[in-house]
Amino acid sequence: MTSQVPQDVQYTDLTPAQAAFLQRTVPLEAKALNCAAAITSAAQADGTLTVTIHYSPISPDAAPVASAMLSAPETPAATPAVFAQGISFAAGGLPLLQSDIDAAATTLGNIDPKLIWAIIRKESPISAGFYPSRRPVILYERHIFAQLTGDKYTASNPLISGPPYKDYGSYDDQYTRLISAMALDKEFALQSCSWGVGQVLGENAGALSYGTAVAMVAEMIKSEGAQLTAMVRFLQVNSLVGPLGKLDWDGFSKIYNGGSNPAYAGELHDCYTYFATNGLPDIDVRTAQLGLTYLGYGVTIDGRFGGQTQTAIKKFQTDKNLLPATGNLDDTVKEAIRKAAFGS
Repeated sequence: MTSQVPQDVQYTDLTPAQAAFLQRTVPLEAKALNCAAAITSAAQADGTLTVTIHYSPISPDAAPVASAMLSAPETPAATPAVFAQGISFAAGGLPLLQSDIDAAATTLGNIDPKLIWAIIRKESPISAGFYPSRRPVILYERHIFAQLTGDKYTASNPLISGPPYKDYGSYDDQYTRLISAMALDKEFALQSCSWGVGQVLGENAGALSYGTAVAMVAEMIKSEGAQLTAMVRFLQVNSLVGPLGKLDWDGFSKIYNGGSNPAYAGELHDCYTYFATNGLPDIDVRTAQLGLTYLGYGVTIDGRFGGQTQTAIKKFQTDKNLLPATGNLDDTVKEAIRKAAFGS
C-alpha cells in the first residue's frame, strides 16, 4: 500500500504570522500522512505573502497513518492543525477588528452593531469564529451531505450521510465527520458544514460569490473578519437586513435558521437584549481573550474584562516574565499577547 500524497496547495493574501504558522504545522501534518512537505513563500506588493506547499512521498511502501488530531480533544495541546486534501484548517485564526464590525454595519445600511453581535452570540457556541486549536467553528450537517450526494453514501456511511442528527456531539466530532466526508466528496462535504461567527452554510458558496465551497472555506480559515463578510453577504442576498433592522426575530429566523423556530427567535432576541443592556464587547479585551485561548489559557471570549481574564493574564505575565504580574491589560500586555498568539 502506498501513501496518499496530497495535491499541492497555494495560500494567498497571508500575513507573516499566518505564513509562519503554516511553516510550523504543515510538516507535522505531512509526517502524519507519511509524506514530506516543501514550503515556499513569496512576498506580494501589498505586504502579504503567497505560500505554496508541495507534497512528496517519503517511501513508496509507506502506509497512510491516521491523524491523531481526529480523536484529540479540542484544546491547544492537541495537534495544532487538521489537514485534509489540501486544506490546513488552522492556517489563520485572526481576530475580529473594530474596522470589521464598522464595515459590516455600514454595508448593511448603518445597522445597529448590537444586531451583528447578537447573531454572533447566538450562532457560535463559543461567541468566536475559531476553536482554541485555531480551527474554524463548524457544524457538520449529515442530512445536507446526503441530499447533495443523492444518498449515495447513506447505506455505507450512515454516521456522515443520512437524516438530521438528533445529537451533534462534541466540537471535535464535527471535524471527524467533515474529514471522513471529504474523503468521499470534498466539495459536498465542505458545503455540508456551517462556518464561523455567523455559521454560514457552505452550500451557499455560489450564491455568496465564492464560486465553490473550497474557495469559501479558504476565506473562513483566515480570520473572523472574513467569516463576518460571509455573514453579511448572506444577509444581503436573502433580504434579511430589513427584518433584522426591525427586530422581526421570527421573520429573520425563518430564513436564517431555515424555518419558523420560535425558540431560536426568542434566543436571538435575548442575545440582542444582552448587548442592549450590557453594551458592546471591548475589541481589545476580546482580542486578548482569543489570543489567550490559542496560547492555552482558557478564558471565555466575550469582550468583558472579569476575574477569569485577569487571572489568565497574570499567568501569561508570569510565564513570559512580564513582571510584576498585575493582571492588567495594558499596552505592553496587549502587544505581548498579540505577538505570541498572532505574530504581530
